[in-house]
Amino acid sequence: MKHLEILKYTFSDPELKGFSKELARENTTVAEAEEQKKAVMAQFAETITSSKSRISILSRYINNGYDYRNIECSVAMNSPNTGFKTIVRDDTGEEVKTVPMTESEMQEELKFDAADQ
Repeated sequence: MKHLEILKYTFSDPELKGFSKELARENTTVAEAEEQKKAVMAQFAETITSSKSRISILSRYINNGYDYRNIECSVAMNSPNTGFKTIVRDDTGEEVKTVPMTESEMQEELKFDAADQ
């Protein structure tokens, strides 16, 4: 009759060598997987950060209903009166403001013919 008993088993040198190689392979597999995970996580983090930034901007647009931008304007000198200038938006035609002209703006340019000099 046979009977099984749990007893201490000492590994042979070839078995230990095999375990060592398997351990090295598993360590390499884990290290590579962790590097891949870092790269993927970094990509996700970048996508999330970019989207959160855009969400913030869009939320501000919706909440405020406006944004400040550089808009081309025309300037009408001596309008509505002498010594004043009126600034008008080119995109909507809306009058932005009327302000006093500066001293240099009030100086008229004199035109000389070449024959006069």
